[in-house]
Amino acid sequence: MTEVYQMQFHHIWFDVETQTGAGEYTFSYGKENSDVGVVIVQVEAGKIMFWREYQRKGPTDFKEFIATENKDWKWTIENYP
Repeated sequence: MTEVYQMQFHHIWFDVETQTGAGEYTFSYGKENSDVGVVIVQVEAGKIMFWREYQRKGPTDFKEFIATENKDWKWTIENYP
C-alpha cells in the first residue's frame, strides 16, 4: 500500500481585526489513525508570525473522531495529555 499524505481542514476561523485565526484539521498518511488537531496563527504584516499546534491521535474519519457515542472517557486535568 502506498502511503498518501493528506491534510484536510474542517473548520477555519480568522479575525481580520486582530489578525488571529484557527483551523481544525486532520493530517493522515494512509493509515487508520491520524493526527487530529487545531492550529492557532497570528499574522503581522501579511506573514504568519506565530503558529501553535495542538493535536491527538485519532481515527482518520473526522466524524468518527468527534462522535461521542461508544466512548468511555471523562475529561479532567489528571488525564489531559
